[in-house]
Amino acid sequence: MTLASAGTSDPAHRYAPGEEPAACLAREIREELAWDTTVGDPFHTWVYRVFPHRHVFVLTFLATYGGDTVPVHSEEHKELALVAPDEASALDMPAGYKTAIRQAVEQGHFR
Repeated sequence: MTLASAGTSDPAHRYAPGEEPAACLAREIREELAWDTTVGDPFHTWVYRVFPHRHVFVLTFLATYGGDTVPVHSEEHKELALVAPDEASALDMPAGYKTAIRQAVEQGHFR
């Protein structure tokens, strides 16, 4: 996860119209972390209520990285922190992200 000035954010937050969601995620990870990843099928969905009148549909994917390159972070974020799945509950992020991570752990997606 990258830590943005407004809190914790996921890499895939700039969807281009017509772009496949999995391709968007792979592109955003490449642009923001300089990692080439393999993105799987959608894993979890939820609706984030940003304001009473604004809701965001979140489509969560599992992505794997098989390299050993240290990630870099883009200039739009203040720092980079790689955290273990069991540390996610302590992060400042919406509950829907924490639910997706917990479910991925419970289903054995992390080694």
